[in-house]
Amino acid sequence: MVVIITVFFCSPLSSFPNLDHWPLTNVPLPGVVGALVTVGMPGALFVYWFGQIIPQFLATRHAVALTNSRIVGLAFKGAFALESLGLSRPGVWIAALDRRSSTPIPSSPALRWQQATHEVDGYGVVGIVREWRLGSDTSRLNATTSMRVYQRASSFTDGSMLLPGAPTELVLQADAVRDEHALSLQATEHREEILPTGDRRFHKPILPAVGSFLHEDAIRISMGAVYSGVVGRDLVVVDRPARFVLFRVATDCLPSAVSPALLRSYRVGDGLRDVVETGSPLVIEPEEGAEGRFVINALVLFPAPGTLHTLDWEVLL
Repeated sequence: MVVIITVFFCSPLSSFPNLDHWPLTNVPLPGVVGALVTVGMPGALFVYWFGQIIPQFLATRHAVALTNSRIVGLAFKGAFALESLGLSRPGVWIAALDRRSSTPIPSSPALRWQQATHEVDGYGVVGIVREWRLGSDTSRLNATTSMRVYQRASSFTDGSMLLPGAPTELVLQADAVRDEHALSLQATEHREEILPTGDRRFHKPILPAVGSFLHEDAIRISMGAVYSGVVGRDLVVVDRPARFVLFRVATDCLPSAVSPALLRSYRVGDGLRDVVETGSPLVIEPEEGAEGRFVINALVLFPAPGTLHTLDWEVLL
């Protein structure tokens, strides 16, 4: 409706059927330009840009905010009322004549992430990084979850930090940045949840020391863990919109054998129960790194909220 109204008002303003000189001058228009002005080409482009394309692009970028406004709510009711009169029925009949089957165009994952974080949740996960260093006697994990705030909030609770089994050493902390300066946080204790599989999940409350979190604040949750022996499995849960999850496994010494890793994805219920695998496992081939060592990189782009991702590998040192 906005497009129709805008086009209706722009069309008379951009119509120049009697224009035969350059505006505000006595110079006559060239033949080609005059022909284009006669058929209304400049006005058509003006209406197309400002009357149709710009309103549609703005509506696409701010779909949720516009839908929640009163004006659009009234427009929805008006559209439903017009539809009940049958005015749109001829369009349905004409469209039904095309019986060719086609696959609907999926929406962009990046656009879905932006709309969910900016307009719905007000915050989101930029990236989850899991870096493993495998030694002959110990395995070390450095994990980080980076978040970005888009609407004012008083606190957050992160539950993305998981550990396979029980480590011998564990450090879990959080920090925040505002306008490239460190933001003070309250000292909080994390809660450990032992899953039926024996894995650990940590819930870390994050609160600013003064005031609230504001737009464009960056939050990072960091975890360091040490295991005795060689670990061959890792897992990450995604409970809110995220841009990516990255697994990286590297060795501190030259391995004797490295098998392909398997990346699996699951849909999970409350408390990481009712796990259902989605799709087939993805085979990740090892890559040769520096000094003959091998590295395994597994990347998941825009994982859906409510999913669990696991990576299994086998390295003989």
